[in-house]
Amino acid sequence: MKVRELIEQLQACDPDADVLFVYNHSRTDVAAPARYAGAGRVFWSDHHRMDVVADDGDDDRGGETREVVLIF
Repeated sequence: MKVRELIEQLQACDPDADVLFVYNHSRTDVAAPARYAGAGRVFWSDHHRMDVVADDGDDDRGGETREVVLIF
Protein backbone atom coordinates (compact mmCIF):
# COMPACT_ATOMS: atom_id res chain seq x y z
CA MET A 1 0.00 0.00 0.00
CA LYS A 2 1.23 3.48 -0.83
CA VAL A 3 0.69 6.53 1.40
CA ARG A 4 -1.71 8.02 -1.18
CA GLU A 5 -3.87 4.87 -0.98
CA LEU A 6 -3.91 5.02 2.82
CA ILE A 7 -4.93 8.70 2.72
CA GLU A 8 -7.76 7.89 0.29
CA GLN A 9 -9.07 5.14 2.58
CA LEU A 10 -8.76 7.26 5.71
CA GLN A 11 -10.77 10.09 4.14
CA ALA A 12 -13.86 7.86 4.42
CA CYS A 13 -13.29 7.40 8.18
CA ASP A 14 -14.53 9.41 11.15
CA PRO A 15 -11.64 11.79 11.98
CA ASP A 16 -12.40 11.41 15.70
CA ALA A 17 -12.28 7.59 15.66
CA ASP A 18 -9.52 5.73 17.50
CA VAL A 19 -6.81 4.09 15.38
CA LEU A 20 -5.93 0.49 16.27
CA PHE A 21 -3.24 -1.78 14.88
CA VAL A 22 -4.48 -5.33 14.15
CA TYR A 23 -2.16 -8.31 14.53
CA ASN A 24 -2.51 -12.04 15.11
CA HIS A 25 -1.84 -13.43 18.58
CA SER A 26 -2.36 -17.16 19.22
CA ARG A 27 -4.59 -17.54 16.14
CA THR A 28 -6.82 -14.62 17.19
CA ASP A 29 -6.86 -11.21 15.53
CA VAL A 30 -6.42 -8.63 18.27
CA ALA A 31 -6.29 -4.81 18.10
CA ALA A 32 -3.96 -2.52 20.03
CA PRO A 33 -3.89 1.28 20.03
CA ALA A 34 -1.63 2.83 17.39
CA ARG A 35 0.95 4.98 19.19
CA TYR A 36 3.04 6.24 16.29
CA ALA A 37 2.82 6.87 12.57
CA GLY A 38 5.75 8.26 10.65
CA ALA A 39 8.90 7.65 8.69
CA GLY A 40 11.15 4.73 9.59
CA ARG A 41 13.64 2.37 7.99
CA VAL A 42 13.35 -1.37 7.37
CA PHE A 43 15.46 -4.13 5.85
CA TRP A 44 14.60 -7.55 4.46
CA SER A 45 15.21 -10.50 6.80
CA ASP A 46 15.55 -13.92 5.19
CA HIS A 47 15.12 -15.44 8.66
CA HIS A 48 11.73 -13.76 9.23
CA ARG A 49 10.85 -13.74 5.50
CA MET A 50 9.64 -10.16 5.88
CA ASP A 51 10.86 -6.64 6.54
CA VAL A 52 12.31 -5.87 9.98
CA VAL A 53 12.42 -2.40 11.53
CA ALA A 54 15.98 -1.08 11.52
CA ASP A 55 17.42 0.53 14.62
CA ASP A 56 20.46 2.78 15.12
CA GLY A 57 22.73 -0.29 15.18
CA ASP A 58 21.67 -1.16 11.64
CA ASP A 59 23.22 1.99 10.12
CA ASP A 60 26.11 -0.09 8.79
CA ARG A 61 23.71 -1.98 6.47
CA GLY A 62 24.25 0.78 3.89
CA GLY A 63 21.88 0.54 0.96
CA GLU A 64 20.08 -2.47 2.37
CA THR A 65 17.61 -0.37 4.37
CA ARG A 66 14.72 1.53 2.83
CA GLU A 67 12.53 4.32 4.13
CA VAL A 68 8.86 3.50 4.73
CA VAL A 69 5.95 4.79 6.82
CA LEU A 70 5.53 2.80 10.03
CA ILE A 71 2.37 2.55 12.09
CA PHE A 72 2.58 0.92 15.49
